[in-house]
Amino acid sequence: MKYFILILSILAISNCKTDCPPDNKTGTLELADETKAFNPYVGDEHLFFKNDAGDEIELYAPDGLVIGQDNLCYEVTCTEPKFGSPTSCNYYEAESNRIFFTDDNQDIGFDLALFSEVLRQNETLFFDEVMMSFSTENANGLGAIVSKVRFSEPYDSTEFNIQNWLTFLPEVYDFVDVYVYEGEFLNFFYTKELGLVGFEVDGDTWLLDRIER
Repeated sequence: MKYFILILSILAISNCKTDCPPDNKTGTLELADETKAFNPYVGDEHLFFKNDAGDEIELYAPDGLVIGQDNLCYEVTCTEPKFGSPTSCNYYEAESNRIFFTDDNQDIGFDLALFSEVLRQNETLFFDEVMMSFSTENANGLGAIVSKVRFSEPYDSTEFNIQNWLTFLPEVYDFVDVYVYEGEFLNFFYTKELGLVGFEVDGDTWLLDRIER
């Protein structure tokens, strides 16, 4: 009996040793000013778009501007051998901003997200990304750019893992300094000063007419 109890004790101690400790916060990151400059919204805006026929679409943000925190795990420090068990990591707590616009019928959605990412594991190499997505009942598209590189080490742009880069054009439909997403079924246009300024979908062009609060 004593031998059986000894074996159980050894197994218990062994299991305790495989338990990973909590994640370890090693720093914090605020969004860079260059990144924040991509968001002109405070959350209470109503965006009005018109097409050539004079039809109007109104978009608003039901949840306002959401300011959050992401944990950027850059180094895994412990992995339990058990299947499906959690791991531990060293991480930075990073600021993120997000705002989602839609219409009353929720037929249209525009999502803007500002956040930081890790370039490579086991290195504290971070960058800021601005991601935009636009969707309708029949089409959707997503594009992004890197707004701030937070390190000086050499890198390759493929390491950012951005599938669809936004294109910068000096002028589109009388709007200046425009970031453009071009897709097979829709295009949308964005400026730092005004935010979403237009979109093309289903053969119609809708341009920003006004912003109300």
